[in-house]
Amino acid sequence: MVKDALAEAGRGHNVWTRAVRGVRGVGERGLAIAGRMGLTPRDGDPLVTERLGRLEPRAYAAAQAVASAVRDLGEREAAFEQLELVRESLSRGGPVMVGDVEARLALLQEKGLLLGNRVRMVTTQGAVRLEQAYLATVEAGKEQSAPIVPLTDAAVRAQEAARELGLHRLNPGQETAAVLMLSSSDRVVNVQGGSGRGKSTAMAPVTAVAKAEGRAVIGLAIASVKASEFGRDTGAEVSTVARFLARHARVIDGTARPEQLARVKAELTGAIIMVEEAGQLGTRDMERIVRLANIVDAARVVQTGDTRQLTAIAAGKPFEASQRAGVATAHITENLRSRSDQMKAVTAALDRRDTADAFEVLRPGTTEVPSSEVAAVAAARWAVLPRQERDATLLLTAGRAMRSEANQAVQAELKASGEIAPTGMPFTVLDRVNATREGARLMRAYRPGHVVEVRTNLPSQGLVRGERGVVTGVEGDQIRLTMADGAEKLFRPARLAKNLDRDAVSIFASKEVELHAGDRIRWSDNERTRGLDNGAMARVEEVSRGRLVVSSLIDGTVHEIASGDCMAERLDLAYAINVHVAQGVTTEHGIVAMRSSERKLLTERSFLVALTRVADKVALVLDDGRKVERHVTRNTGDKTSALDVAKPDVVKPVPEKHLSLDAPSGGKERSRDFGLDM
Repeated sequence: MVKDALAEAGRGHNVWTRAVRGVRGVGERGLAIAGRMGLTPRDGDPLVTERLGRLEPRAYAAAQAVASAVRDLGEREAAFEQLELVRESLSRGGPVMVGDVEARLALLQEKGLLLGNRVRMVTTQGAVRLEQAYLATVEAGKEQSAPIVPLTDAAVRAQEAARELGLHRLNPGQETAAVLMLSSSDRVVNVQGGSGRGKSTAMAPVTAVAKAEGRAVIGLAIASVKASEFGRDTGAEVSTVARFLARHARVIDGTARPEQLARVKAELTGAIIMVEEAGQLGTRDMERIVRLANIVDAARVVQTGDTRQLTAIAAGKPFEASQRAGVATAHITENLRSRSDQMKAVTAALDRRDTADAFEVLRPGTTEVPSSEVAAVAAARWAVLPRQERDATLLLTAGRAMRSEANQAVQAELKASGEIAPTGMPFTVLDRVNATREGARLMRAYRPGHVVEVRTNLPSQGLVRGERGVVTGVEGDQIRLTMADGAEKLFRPARLAKNLDRDAVSIFASKEVELHAGDRIRWSDNERTRGLDNGAMARVEEVSRGRLVVSSLIDGTVHEIASGDCMAERLDLAYAINVHVAQGVTTEHGIVAMRSSERKLLTERSFLVALTRVADKVALVLDDGRKVERHVTRNTGDKTSALDVAKPDVVKPVPEKHLSLDAPSGGKERSRDFGLDM
């Protein structure tokens, strides 16, 4: 084989010359190479404007690779580093070299299809227009809403409502926020406050006053468990952002029937829409919320959160952008969570962005161990705590890999001490593979054993929404799936539509989890009928072959999960949680495990979120304190907006009447919760 391969190479032949052997025409040869790369070119791609045949095959392959890379990166970031774009383009394979990609990028920038006023960063026309549209929808609501109560009465009404709810008197920052929400004539207002500042406490009396005035109050959060918590804290009716936008998609897109529009207006006109942890929403979702509020004449959209905590997984940073654009913002600054001298000093250091000082304050409680032992040491320290103290202590990791290690280590410790049953039962559970929608169009996302769940009808491929298959083979540009009924189907990822605004498929890896009576678990998906929320925790009461009985750690509700129940594979151990899940959580104590090799996860934002969960004391378990501190200090974890990168005069502002920016796929929302399966 080696001899034959060398002979072929000596004659100038390779996999790419074979791909075009016998193919006539420049355009057809380009299509053949792109197809072999797993890319399916289609007309109308905004980044490949040339007609087929105008580019020689390798340049055509480079053009398609760059377009795919821009779509991939653009799902998570509104602007990205040019070097990262080059790397991502090259990862598509093919005969494409660095020079080909750089030439293509230069051409796209010359044509104005990629924008950038910095050497390192680029963005797209679409990203700029979306950010402009969001700011335009916000501007369109300025001075367009009557106050819910007069300014002269707002403070008194809010304090009276707080007293009737059994809350402490609102502090000056909370009162200012309540007054802004109740008395502003702007449709969109912001409440900015760091962790533990009592933002939810300010929302509760506002909800009570608004309801007393006959207004509906809707609370939105990015995940079901967060929405439920927000509802308990404030008294608002709640929904996830995805569910809310899916329900009102036709109204937002202008395709609703008159009777449907009338029904939604009756429900939302004059309402207050509170968006919890608004910093975790991308620009597209936030623009649609504000657009809907303008259409139905809602009284208020309250964006509440902290610009310094974890940002959205989706592209953009609209909460921060609105503050920079001058949207009325109330700042709640008094720290109500930190109680000990240690945590007050840590929080003060983080508030002034002095990461080094925060590490110095924590140094007496910091333990350094070899990298391979970080998870086990942190788990052992947590497991030996008395039960009551353990329940008040959060075991935190930076990412999923260490979370899994720590969970298994805790389970082993508790089994050895007799706190959980000595024998358990194995369960095969599904762990989501974090692929973008563009990533799901690439063959490299699929490996034998992966489970592929169809999220939308794919008639051209003979697949129906809700079907699921296991990857049993990869054949050229096809994935062989073995379906639940034993039938086999062929699936071509590259034929999935580009630029969808929802997942066409979800990809999962299977893993084995052993469950014992006494184990703590969390759900990794939603099951609305039984009120099982993604991220909510439960305790295993009984476990046997084909039967699992759990009780909710929130309200004690008991659920029996029988054999074949879909939720039997949508769970995981929950002794440790990672930082993305922890945002919004409050705890007495914390043990934070970090490994210096997890460089991308060690950011100033994730460090702030991890530490500000804790009221009393926190301990760090690290492999190399200096390296961890250096990574955290150097990596802010910030996003860059498209408007930060593009020259102001490159793209003209979008008029209000032309703000429909959705992909032509119908405007349906993604149904999964972001952030809880990190």
